[in-house]
Amino acid sequence: MDLRVEVSNIPAETLLQTSDAEPSINIRERVMNSKKIQSERFIGFDYISNAEIPSSKLKTWCVMSKQAEQLLIQATNLQSISPRACTRIIKVARTIADLSSLDQIDEQHIAEALQFRQNAESILQTK
Repeated sequence: MDLRVEVSNIPAETLLQTSDAEPSINIRERVMNSKKIQSERFIGFDYISNAEIPSSKLKTWCVMSKQAEQLLIQATNLQSISPRACTRIIKVARTIADLSSLDQIDEQHIAEALQFRQNAESILQTK
């Protein structure tokens, strides 16, 4: 997986509070379904995950809505994102769409993938 997320310590009193968060069993089910989607997508190929998609196959397996493309273009221009980083963002967005069992990458998937990238960069800059 092409993500790095730093998680800070949580105070004990926060851990003991009730939460409206999605139950772990539901998250596990979505992850397992996403892995199944990817497994079926890559039947007959030498790779098993979105992170392994070669650049030549991005347009085949990472179909984006016009809004998603526009957001990625805007972000790439504003943040001077390299072609390699742009490819990684698309692959992460593909995985995010898979977690929702969606065939197309939409604007919110690109936005979330960009957010992961920005958080990872800020973490790396503070170390």
